[in-house]
Amino acid sequence: MTYGITIGKKKIEGGYEYVAAEENDRAPQFDKDAVTGKSNNREISYGYVRKFFERAGLDLYMDREGSYPLTTEEYLYLTGKLITYKKEHPDAIPGWAEGQDDILGRLEWMKWWMYYALGKYGKQARIHFN
Repeated sequence: MTYGITIGKKKIEGGYEYVAAEENDRAPQFDKDAVTGKSNNREISYGYVRKFFERAGLDLYMDREGSYPLTTEEYLYLTGKLITYKKEHPDAIPGWAEGQDDILGRLEWMKWWMYYALGKYGKQARIHFN
């Protein structure tokens, strides 16, 4: 089972709010990250997602489900966590290949897509957890 994080534009179908799937050629893609590619959806194994949030310091996202408005404050929160993580792991290289750091890869991915969604969609920008 996996836990999904999708960042982008709000969509509503049948009373259900979600984030529309999209890809962007400028989105970050890391070694051994063929599953996500350049898309706005990232799947994390259900058994690992809590460890990821804890190790990255993302308490705000712990146990979230559903779609939430994406705000500048949330982007700044994540950016701050990314800066802290990089300071604590100065030699880390984002990615999934041997010797690379998947937490840094996920943080970089989230930051890029948050920035993109806020700039392109404004008040329609959302982050969806499922």
